[in-house]
Amino acid sequence: MATTVPSGYEDLLERPIVAVLTTVSPDGVPNSTPMWFLWDPATSQLKFTHTNARKKIKNLQSNPNFSFTITDPDNPYRYLEVRGTFGSVEPDPTGSMYVTLGKRYGNADQAPPPDSADRVILTLDATYFGKK
Repeated sequence: MATTVPSGYEDLLERPIVAVLTTVSPDGVPNSTPMWFLWDPATSQLKFTHTNARKKIKNLQSNPNFSFTITDPDNPYRYLEVRGTFGSVEPDPTGSMYVTLGKRYGNADQAPPPDSADRVILTLDATYFGKK
């Protein structure tokens, strides 16, 4: 099992690519959602923004396992799969992570969203990397 990012695939974590986060609901059904993300190579963690009422958070609190697939938009046959477990959820009432991600994904003027009061930062710990 690869526990580090495979050589030559770091760019998929560094580029602003919309990727798919898959969690498992309490009744065992997979739930996949396209997501903006931020990778922290120092901690091997993925970070996302969500509101505290979303299904993803409830799913991860019930079953901490996740899969995250990043497909290279320039070559759809090249991808990186990241697996791991739920790390933490912390309040983000100013929507700062949303602003950070919005800027990362090309909106230089990104403002906090209207639902900032309900925003959280979701952190997932990566434990496995697969590639093609």
